[in-house]
Amino acid sequence: MPCKICGELYTDNIDPAVDPAKGGYIICARCTMRLADAPAPEVEIDPDALIEAINNRQLAQFRKSLGLTQEDLAGRLGIKRTQYYKIEKGQYIPSLRVLNRFKSKLMHTKPLAA
Repeated sequence: MPCKICGELYTDNIDPAVDPAKGGYIICARCTMRLADAPAPEVEIDPDALIEAINNRQLAQFRKSLGLTQEDLAGRLGIKRTQYYKIEKGQYIPSLRVLNRFKSKLMHTKPLAA
């Protein structure tokens, strides 16, 4: 089966559940490593939209719509990924003070360079 990114034929231990007829694909180890080292996409984040997403418990959808990982967005907000995860899962509801800090952080940082 060919790698979805580079097209190189991949023969090592392909999971039988990966069925190309059902939309399954593989990514070779080399391409996987390249993707892991890729910088986060350059994205402008609207602070008010972020706060609305937090308040409406739609942070995961908001983050995914921007094409960011949890780690990317956590870094932009100045918090650890584990803290971000708790906010996204609704395990921690940020105070108004924390939300204002997020807003300030986003207004004073440039988008991540690609």
